[in-house]
Amino acid sequence: MVEDAEKSRITRIYSLVIVCGQLSALFAPISFVLVSHLTLVKAIRILYINRVVQKPQFLNKSNAFVVMTIKLILLFRFSKETKTGLVRIKETQGKSILSLIQGYGDVLQILRKSKGTIFALIISGLVGTVGIINTTFWQVLVSKKLLVPDPLLPLFPMFRSILSLVFFFTVIPHITKVNLKIPLLLGFTAYLLGQTILVLTPTARVITYGMLGVSLVFDGFGVGILAMLAESLVALQVNAAERARVMAIQHMLIMVLTAPFGWIGGILSGISRDLPFVLTSGLLLTGFLATLGYYLNNRDIPS
Repeated sequence: MVEDAEKSRITRIYSLVIVCGQLSALFAPISFVLVSHLTLVKAIRILYINRVVQKPQFLNKSNAFVVMTIKLILLFRFSKETKTGLVRIKETQGKSILSLIQGYGDVLQILRKSKGTIFALIISGLVGTVGIINTTFWQVLVSKKLLVPDPLLPLFPMFRSILSLVFFFTVIPHITKVNLKIPLLLGFTAYLLGQTILVLTPTARVITYGMLGVSLVFDGFGVGILAMLAESLVALQVNAAERARVMAIQHMLIMVLTAPFGWIGGILSGISRDLPFVLTSGLLLTGFLATLGYYLNNRDIPS
């Protein structure tokens, strides 16, 4: 979507993408119904595996299989090649796959020589790592330590997504018009506050749900703005001709760098349910300091 886009439109495009992604969480009540009628394990099997279920009868096929099939059909029917993509098709016509792979050496040089691109990769890596840990261990902490009933767990991501949507249409458009430094710093600060409040939330008390709600407010703002800017930063740093290849390398590097943190988070969670979120707090603080340092050391670069 961003390959042919002007730089002035990239942040808005990613805002739209993130908004659409957040809308998917509005289907969380389906999980609530499944967990209420079945067990957590059976509900997950229904949602992610193409499995026939005997009881209840109205849930007889995998939701994920149907949704992904519809997605593939819609993409095939309505998507079209970008202008830059058409140029690349002509340029690479008749070339072998090996020669095309060798061409990525030039892309790595672009990444290595550009301070802005390296900074964007660092931010993307930190945000991606925090996202992986939260996705994996948030519900573990809430259910095992805070003793929130399993049927209520799907409602919390929905609440956070609704908050993110509210912020997207109210606060975020006003603070991302001119300067990206301030939104990044605010995003890391809000997300860090959310993680800190989560760790400090007491077990099975009246105040537990209130503190979880406050934590989700900060998380909703932090996730919304950082998810958008982490993707936008790389696209903003390179020209349209190399944007797709640079972003492909970006996603590959982030996958490689973030993969071990699922394992690390599992070890930490085995020691204490809080430790994965102590780790995410450290990563978010690192992102805050990296942002501050980058803009202080590159005052001549437009924010």
